[in-house]
Amino acid sequence: MYLSIPFSRLRHGEFSQFIKSIIRIVTSNDPEVLKVKEQVDKISVLYTAMDDFYKPELGSAITLDLQNLDSERDNGLIGIEQIIRGYSHHYEEATRADADLLMKSFNSFGDDIPRLNYQLETNAIGKIVKKWKSDDALSNAVNLLHLDQWVDRLEIINAQFETRFLERLKNDANEPELKMIDYRKQITDCYRDLLKHMEAHATLSGDAIYTEVAKEINQLIEVYNKILDGRTKKKEETLNEE
Repeated sequence: MYLSIPFSRLRHGEFSQFIKSIIRIVTSNDPEVLKVKEQVDKISVLYTAMDDFYKPELGSAITLDLQNLDSERDNGLIGIEQIIRGYSHHYEEATRADADLLMKSFNSFGDDIPRLNYQLETNAIGKIVKKWKSDDALSNAVNLLHLDQWVDRLEIINAQFETRFLERLKNDANEPELKMIDYRKQITDCYRDLLKHMEAHATLSGDAIYTEVAKEINQLIEVYNKILDGRTKKKEETLNEE
């Protein structure tokens, strides 16, 4: 009746938003009528506790630094790509050829790199910079299109991002992260219990409202599964060497 979703692959923010949406769907259809008020109340209490716990983490100094650095490197990637696209229409054939060479190389590292998760984007940028600085033809094209300062800046910001990211991983490898994992486990159990109760009541009563609720929940699950599938495909593309 209900589609499955691999919770372990959801990031903390995604997991939190998914559960929030589930609570909203069930609540909007009246838990009393669905005969799952006890189950919804239980998952709501846990969700609120998890949300209160998670929000301070989002505001931490390291997280804010990561967000700022990530934004700058995203802008760097976008700027470099736009400059290359501009030169691809240059009146000189040699300049167009250099732009085409760089664009082909840039695209080989994956589509829409700024949308990758933190680790994959760091990896992709590192590969781009290394390739463009070690390959004579690419390095020459970078200089001729006046992208050398852009590439140098991107390398610096990416290195700073990686350093801060490793610091956050070190901080996360302790009790707060374990606490978050514990919240997720408890909420996942409550979620499954909620669905089991609705499935049982649907079988016993045959009320159409359960079909409507299941439809809404399955639509939500499909959205998140598409996000996860897209992330997997981007990961495979990015990890492929040119």
